[in-house]
Amino acid sequence: MAIFSLLSELHSGKTNWEIKARVVRVYKQPIFKLQEKIGTNEMVIHDSTGRRIQLR
Repeated sequence: MAIFSLLSELHSGKTNWEIKARVVRVYKQPIFKLQEKIGTNEMVIHDSTGRRIQLR
């Protein structure tokens, strides 16, 4: 069984993480002044404690 980290335990000092989270929302962010072009795909996730983060 894998040991998962909570979102509150994430930090930039480590590059590989195992998390167990649920996707709350996924959306496409257009480029400023070029609404027909997609700049980034973004999502909001949350873990078992209810903590949420946004990913780009």
